[in-house]
Amino acid sequence: MYELTEDDKKRLTEFLGEKWHLISTDFDNASDGWLWSECVCGDRWCDNSISKRHRTRTFTTWEDLGALKEKLVGEEKWGDFMELAYDRWDTREDPCLYSWLLHPTRFAWLVKEFLKGGSDGSDKD
Repeated sequence: MYELTEDDKKRLTEFLGEKWHLISTDFDNASDGWLWSECVCGDRWCDNSISKRHRTRTFTTWEDLGALKEKLVGEEKWGDFMELAYDRWDTREDPCLYSWLLHPTRFAWLVKEFLKGGSDGSDKD
């Protein structure tokens, strides 16, 4: 139920003020004989060391949850977000709001829903 699409992850990444990275092409450069990769951000490389820097957030980790929480607090949207979280809370999944909320994937999904709602002044889809 709490799945995120690639578009959802892109929107959350941009909400955090970060660049969205996705390998758009792998191509063979006949002039140098190397297999090159290109990211949607425009960078190109032919070795794995650079590609490791072009990873996107999965929104499944505590680090992701923390980054989203800090952004909401920093933009003074935490209270509005918590109203949405309370409205969406399923007590059958967990009788405690905070333990239900503190699940990285669910938290990211809730932030996505919050941003989609637009009631906080954000863009609507």
